[in-house]
Amino acid sequence: MTVEFSVFAYEFPDLKGCEYDDNWLQVRMEYFTDRGKVVRSYPALLTWELVRIRDLIVGGLKCKKLDFMEPEIEFKIQADVLILETRYGLRLDETADVNVFESRLSEEWIAESASEIDSMCAKFPIRGKLSFKV
Repeated sequence: MTVEFSVFAYEFPDLKGCEYDDNWLQVRMEYFTDRGKVVRSYPALLTWELVRIRDLIVGGLKCKKLDFMEPEIEFKIQADVLILETRYGLRLDETADVNVFESRLSEEWIAESASEIDSMCAKFPIRGKLSFKV
């Protein structure tokens, strides 16, 4: 089976002035199975979370697991394997709580994936300024 992850739109493309709602991204998961192609989409990531996925893949993060504000997807790295978990609106198998997919990390795969995510980040940059209260 092949699984493809992409970002195809802001959830609220015309919204301006709301730090979080300005930055929600629509995620598309395409599952290519023996029975054909299944597509799921859901507003599951913020723009800055997409940047963190790239950093995880290329080894720029000390952590080996990413979860996000919305729990639909989770990425983990164990040894040389990337593990993708999908839940809720992004599941292939809607009868399961979680779907788990694994992919070997090769230098070629890392370079290609980082380039694809860089393109997504360029197409959907962080909008507005981020503020954090401490």
